[in-house]
Amino acid sequence: MPEQLKRKKLKKGEVADFQKGKIMVLRWKDKKEVTLLSTVHNNEMQVVEKRGLVVRKPSVVLDYNQTMGSVDKVDQHLADYRIPRKREKKYYKKLFFHFMELCMWNSFVLYKKTGGKSAHLDYRLDVIEEMIEVYHPSVTSPKVGRPLAGP
Repeated sequence: MPEQLKRKKLKKGEVADFQKGKIMVLRWKDKKEVTLLSTVHNNEMQVVEKRGLVVRKPSVVLDYNQTMGSVDKVDQHLADYRIPRKREKKYYKKLFFHFMELCMWNSFVLYKKTGGKSAHLDYRLDVIEEMIEVYHPSVTSPKVGRPLAGP
């Protein structure tokens, strides 16, 4: 981070930015201070209405808020059903299970778009039951013990 951005204290609504080539670093203070890095935006400000008040916000912040909402929503939903794997040492296992969760969420989104009515939990349970039926058919286990004596 450039020194001139680190040292500068911002008041609410103030912006500090630094641009080098295509990369822009922007610090902006609303309730809290936000730092963003962009190769697409400049330090342009836009006027927006917030709770009946007219305020100026950096276009990079507005863009971020508009596009990252769905990512935050996915993270929020994945956290609801996350299986704790803190002891798991192998990164590839963590990645595998995370991708499985993403696949489950994406399939649920498609299910809802095609008219599905079930809630997310019910959908997950239905998928799990179907996978068990298909990939683990019931097998009768052999009886353990001595055979019964005949007549």
